[in-house]
Amino acid sequence: KTGVAITGVIGTSYPVITTIVSVLFFNETINIYQAGAIIAVLIGVVFSSMHNKAKLLLRDLHKHGTIYAFGAFFFWGIYFALVRIPINEIGWFLPQYTSGIVGVIMFYVIAVLTNNKDVIKKPKLAWLVVVTACLQVMGALFFNYAISKGQTAIVASIAGSSPAVFVVLAFLI
Repeated sequence: KTGVAITGVIGTSYPVITTIVSVLFFNETINIYQAGAIIAVLIGVVFSSMHNKAKLLLRDLHKHGTIYAFGAFFFWGIYFALVRIPINEIGWFLPQYTSGIVGVIMFYVIAVLTNNKDVIKKPKLAWLVVVTACLQVMGALFFNYAISKGQTAIVASIAGSSPAVFVVLAFLI
């Protein structure tokens, strides 16, 4: 299994993708300091995910499930850039409300399709899923509101600053 630090560094680095998409497709601009921070995060992601051995990176991507963290990195990055479009058209609330409903339905369908009925039958786990879903929705609502007031490239960089903490901790530990 992939370690939390490596998965965290990679997955929560999505603002890099969000910023790049926002700059390329929405004509947003970033300053030299923001560009430097993005480059530092990318370097940190690469070094953290290599397990100190560059030639083993591709093997580690598959063997340790790190590839799924990169999937989260890209999908979240693209999502948080493109959500700007419906936010501009219909406001900051409805896009997240809709994705929250779709997420709950997907959770249930995946649980049923994978024959993981225990996930549905355990009340404590169900409450944990509800709480984490609420936290995710609240964070996304704040993000959506923020990008309705400012540039996506800036908001994503601030909202997703946790990779910097992961990079520093991964380096120190």
